[in-house]
Amino acid sequence: MKLNKRIVTKIIPCGSDFFIAENQHQKYYLQKNYRLCESLTLRSTEQFVDSDVACKLNGYILESVLSNDGVVV
Repeated sequence: MKLNKRIVTKIIPCGSDFFIAENQHQKYYLQKNYRLCESLTLRSTEQFVDSDVACKLNGYILESVLSNDGVVV
């Protein structure tokens, strides 16, 4: 099926109602893997929250959980 219309996405500002998740929700799946978490040697909560590596590892762990049984608990 071919569309003859142009698809347009409107980008609007998100406003000021954005809040960072509480610490216990930050990188949730990574926090459950204590060995891996300790190996990152992130000394503070701010470092953990801001870490790109921690973010990517959390995503890989979630992907692994989903691919094994398809259910996130």
